[in-house]
Amino acid sequence: MNPDFGTVESDDVVVNLTAFEAFFPEKRTFFLEGQDIFNTSPRASAQNFQGPGGPIIMLNTRRIGGSAGYQIPTGMEVKPTDLSQPTELLGAAKLTGQNGNLRYGALVASEDDSEIRGTLSDGSRVDVQASGRDFTIGRFLYEDTSSKVAGDP
Repeated sequence: MNPDFGTVESDDVVVNLTAFEAFFPEKRTFFLEGQDIFNTSPRASAQNFQGPGGPIIMLNTRRIGGSAGYQIPTGMEVKPTDLSQPTELLGAAKLTGQNGNLRYGALVASEDDSEIRGTLSDGSRVDVQASGRDFTIGRFLYEDTSSKVAGDP
């Protein structure tokens, strides 16, 4: 299988002058399907959530395939656009489902190693490498949907 991880639409432009990272919602179809198992709020109240920022998400899938974490040596210059290039995904697999009151989900993804070219102060060119990352998450959720009220038989 070779799913198309690159089917996306562009994000809105956000100018963030705070100390906190801006959160952008996932738009890749593969990562959207079945993602609700990784939200920590109950399904019934997810639309009526009143807290700041909405429900807590256990996994930020936008980091999968994002820019690599290069360690640039002192005195080396690299293009900023090279540092922000997305990494290639080697593959990803996801399993979600439900059996009675038990819901489950698992996701694994693996990125390819990345390489960019930098220039030392003496003008020589050097390749800088970053190892690809692996992502794994799993969750089991038991939902008791009975509507018993205290005191009912």
